[in-house]
Amino acid sequence: MPTLPCRGAANLAQPRKLADVPSLSLDAGDAAQLAEMLQFLSDWLTTDPSLEASLNRFVGHPAYGMSHLRADLDRFSFLLGGSDGESLFEPGQR
Repeated sequence: MPTLPCRGAANLAQPRKLADVPSLSLDAGDAAQLAEMLQFLSDWLTTDPSLEASLNRFVGHPAYGMSHLRADLDRFSFLLGGSDGESLFEPGQR
């Protein structure tokens, strides 16, 4: 009976390379607008409790809820320079 080569065996012999990450530049004005939109969405999510139920139905799993989504939006806004990141580093903010 012929043996099939193991797919992983060939990869072990070759050195791994880091994936090339394409560079991306974003105009400062565009970054500011994007950060403002992310902050707007994060703030809006706090105004209507029914949105949490909608998110739970959409995601379909309780592991990712409103607090996770808002934390992600806040982190992206911070990375774009749209906030000082205070909400990211103070425990119990979300």
